[in-house]
Amino acid sequence: METVTRVPLASGLGLNVLEWEAPGPDGDHTVLVLHGFLDFACSFVPFIEAGLAERFHVLAPDLRGHGDSDRVGPGGFYHFSDYLADLHDLLHKKARKRLSIVEARQLASTRWPFLPANTK
Repeated sequence: METVTRVPLASGLGLNVLEWEAPGPDGDHTVLVLHGFLDFACSFVPFIEAGLAERFHVLAPDLRGHGDSDRVGPGGFYHFSDYLADLHDLLHKKARKRLSIVEARQLASTRWPFLPANTK
């Protein structure tokens, strides 16, 4: 079963994150599940609970401006680089030794900054 946590970021925003702890030997392997635009983390719960949650440490954040995560204030923007900075911060706070990324098509280029040099 997932837990819901609020992760404060260096940007001052907070991300709502669904998290599953794996009971087995793959608990040191984090799977980051990223929703697309106009979506949120809860949409992936059936997919995660169909098998990922039993084997891996899973993180499914609501990205900034989505779901229960903070919105950028008046005059702020939602630049792609800001999403990347949020993910970088989140992963340094929550990811385990190994990392895999599952993402919606709209965010397909979010993984490149984390491979391979930026993974833990």
